[in-house]
Amino acid sequence: MFLEVSGELKLGILGFAAPYGNPFRLNKIGSAAIITIEKINAEQIITNETLTYVVLDDGCSAKKGLDRVVTGSRTYKVSAFVGPACSVVAEVIGLLTSQWN
Repeated sequence: MFLEVSGELKLGILGFAAPYGNPFRLNKIGSAAIITIEKINAEQIITNETLTYVVLDDGCSAKKGLDRVVTGSRTYKVSAFVGPACSVVAEVIGLLTSQWN
């Protein structure tokens, strides 16, 4: 299956800089997402486009996570987000995006 899009398609990778050993730390989740993005680009699954990304540390905080999503959307022109790892961030982002056009 191939997806055709026009313009840049940028992903925002949300996570938090947790202590080593935490399975949801940003460098672990971010690394997996980046490997996947590179594979999508190499196999040209999205035709005529290159998938790009920006990594955003939400600090496992609702306030900081909300700021990162708004900043990612407005400043970095993120088309879609992967994450977050924390439910407190997921809840507030879910409420925001349910009303966001």
